[in-house]
Amino acid sequence: MNIDIKGIVVICGNYGSGKTETAVNLAIKRKMDGIDVKITDLDLVNPYFRTREARVLLESLGIAVILPDRQYMHADLPILPRPWPG
Repeated sequence: MNIDIKGIVVICGNYGSGKTETAVNLAIKRKMDGIDVKITDLDLVNPYFRTREARVLLESLGIAVILPDRQYMHADLPILPRPWPG
């Protein structure tokens, strides 16, 4: 499938609707197409499946995963890193 999306992509939807699953798969597809990809999870209201749970796979593919500091990696808190890396 050819996905021709450029720039920043924001995926919105209801709790449990598959936003993160879609974002992870889109990031993988874009990376496989040779595009540099960064991904972060901005769901600060209802963290369910988080991008951090796919971190090992994404990083092994060369996808930059923007996450909180390691000490907060498994905290059930809505944390965004500041300043955002690179």
